[in-house]
Amino acid sequence: MPADQPTHNIAEIRKLLIAAFTAKDLYRFCYDRPLFRPIVDRFAPDHGLDDMVDEVIPYCEKWFLLDQLLDEVRDYNSVQYDRCGPYRYETRRQVPTPPTPPISSPLTPPERRLPAWFWPTVGSALAVVILGIVILGMVLVSLLGGGQSGKTTPEATKPAVALVPTMPGPTRTPPPTANPAATVTPSPTPTRIVTLTPTLKPSPRPTPLGGSRIAFYSDRDGNFEIYVMNDDGSVQTRLTDNPADDRWPTWSPDGRRIAFYSNRDGNTELYVMNADGSGQTRLTYNPADDRHPAWSPDGRRVAFTSNRDGNYEIYIMNADGTDQTRLTDNPATDRYPAWAPDGRRIAFTSNRDGNAEIYVMNADGSDQTHLTNEPTNAWTPAWSPDGGRIAFTSYHDGNEDIYAMNADGTDQTRLTDNPADDWDPTWSPDGSRIAFVSDRDGNNEIVLVNADGSALTRLTDNPADDLRPAWSP
Repeated sequence: MPADQPTHNIAEIRKLLIAAFTAKDLYRFCYDRPLFRPIVDRFAPDHGLDDMVDEVIPYCEKWFLLDQLLDEVRDYNSVQYDRCGPYRYETRRQVPTPPTPPISSPLTPPERRLPAWFWPTVGSALAVVILGIVILGMVLVSLLGGGQSGKTTPEATKPAVALVPTMPGPTRTPPPTANPAATVTPSPTPTRIVTLTPTLKPSPRPTPLGGSRIAFYSDRDGNFEIYVMNDDGSVQTRLTDNPADDRWPTWSPDGRRIAFYSNRDGNTELYVMNADGSGQTRLTYNPADDRHPAWSPDGRRVAFTSNRDGNYEIYIMNADGTDQTRLTDNPATDRYPAWAPDGRRIAFTSNRDGNAEIYVMNADGSDQTHLTNEPTNAWTPAWSPDGGRIAFTSYHDGNEDIYAMNADGTDQTRLTDNPADDWDPTWSPDGSRIAFVSDRDGNNEIVLVNADGSALTRLTDNPADDLRPAWSP
């Protein structure tokens, strides 16, 4: 068989997907699995099941995910899986050409192996540490021993007095042991709190909850609508109410309005409403999809994602919907804009280098620079209120977790660590906490942690999906 002959039976895979899913089930299937979640942005509101399947299969072919897709579908609907098939060409193992190394999925982290220099370096470091401890111990013994000999042997006290500058009598008493001990004891290993801070200042002390609000979207009432709650999880209130899906709430800087996107008028457009849900107004009008609104710090402009020019790019417009301007322009997908607190920069996610990474650019679209650079995906950047840190979602360690880094991309630190998936971070107004989505309890809920990753608290608790938290100013 020629080396370039397909190894998967695409016709049978397509037949399986159509038999195993409805359109809504396929959407949920892709969204709930990190490997396939990027496909969701390819689904249009008017897509039927056949259209969605036509998006899923090419994506999985491109990123070599067909085997993972088949495994997940088999677990999801084994009855239909057994009825269809075969899904793979059995003769693929007889290819006469030498096998090529398997290409890693962009969402699957490469196997981690310690480099050859690791253990010799560790051994040398340990030797240096041990030598330092021995020297420090000798210094400590010398100091303490000198003080004791002065008390027991008169001859020893004479040279000791001669070496000390002339002082009043009481100062000749050996100093308290606490001072030399503090001088010679090795410093403790820095904690995660220090790592997360862009300067040497400690992380902000968490303030009591209940002083601000968190908007989110949920399908607890049958379809996705915008909700709001106090930041301690109390008083959860529905703001929108229509048969369409309303998603991705984002607060205006003054906390008086909420922008979001909705397909209530046939395709995905941007809308704005008052913070109590009143005055819902449409901002964009075009046959393409407009998503992911983000207010500028001065409240005068809104950045957003649109595929109106053929693929998803970052755009900007006035807060009333006028003067819509394109900022990025390349064949890749650019999305999830996030405005820096100083209003001069916009962070966003792009797969222009092969996989999803965090980028930053000036507010006019110039000087586009990537901040993360790894073989796995990183997305949904969120600036800290002081502009010093960016929280984001990453698949770096094998599953979705929340990370934070300095605004220049340095000091990337993992904040959450569990087998479940955590994503979509948002900072509290004082920068002391981060709220995000987690499925660690079986379904998608809103939770929060301190800015160092400690003290996890669950805010929502229901069988539906609660998604995309946005903390009010």
